[in-house]
Amino acid sequence: MLTGEISMTNGNAFVNNYSVIKQLDSVHQNLGYCPQFDALDSLLTAREHLYFYARLRGIKRKNIPFISTTYSDVIRIKLGSKNSLS
Repeated sequence: MLTGEISMTNGNAFVNNYSVIKQLDSVHQNLGYCPQFDALDSLLTAREHLYFYARLRGIKRKNIPFISTTYSDVIRIKLGSKNSLS
């Protein structure tokens, strides 16, 4: 709900005084993700991982294909690959 991927059914939430309902872009810029265990789910492709983290950081959906292609070229991964990500 804090990332905006799941709609809230009632109420509101705030991150650093930004409303999740009204100021989602600002909320994204104030979120981080620190998993307790291996963050790279073996069921996700490289493209899906890049999409997840891009959305978490507030990157607009329309910009993600360009960014994911650019970064995959830089780190030399295949976006459809489920191997060698951890």
